[in-house]
Amino acid sequence: MLVRKAAYWEQSAPYVEPVRKKKVKTQAFIWDLTPDMRQCLLTVLLAMVLGLTCLLLTGVTENARKETVNLQEQIVLENRTNYEYNLGLAELRSPTRIQKIAQQKLGMVLPDNFVYTSKNTVEERNVTMKKDIIE
Repeated sequence: MLVRKAAYWEQSAPYVEPVRKKKVKTQAFIWDLTPDMRQCLLTVLLAMVLGLTCLLLTGVTENARKETVNLQEQIVLENRTNYEYNLGLAELRSPTRIQKIAQQKLGMVLPDNFVYTSKNTVEERNVTMKKDIIE
């Protein structure tokens, strides 16, 4: 029986080692697509680029809006301090304050008579004394 098997194997085709196929370098995956797949891929890429652009522009406009709000708050604050400074300045310039300081600290008094001078004449007028200057 072993002899028959050996004879059978000898009659059959001889063993040939399989040939390994060399890998053929193909182009990149993208170039190997069908035209419909390429169009779909390009559409998806375009949508992604547009989406990222919109996201970037939204971020820029949001930052500009925040900066605008901060500037408006600063303007309100500066207007408030400007108003307070103007009130302080008006208080410092008030005639009653000046009269009070002149009378209390400097010992000055309002005169009974005022003398007005012009080019060639000197006049004296009689003026009635008031206690305080009215603003």
